[in-house]
Amino acid sequence: MTSSVENDHPFANIIIGYDHDGFLMKETIVRLFRRPFAIRDVGVECASDMSDYPDYAHKVVTAISAGHGDLGILMCGSKHPMRGVLEQ
Repeated sequence: MTSSVENDHPFANIIIGYDHDGFLMKETIVRLFRRPFAIRDVGVECASDMSDYPDYAHKVVTAISAGHGDLGILMCGSKHPMRGVLEQ
């Protein structure tokens, strides 16, 4: 999912990634930030998709590094696994 908006905010384009445990939290974040921000969703398709959290952390980091977003949000059942990927 990608929403598109015109916005001068420094974090106008948000990349959001999450595993199956972060899916419901993602739904809330997207509802809250859809406007006025553009959100690119690189997480799982549904909450029942068993997933490997590093895949989604890498997608967010890669997109931000390539200039496709201004801010990345990562969510999983435990903050420690996603944080470990970011520290690598």
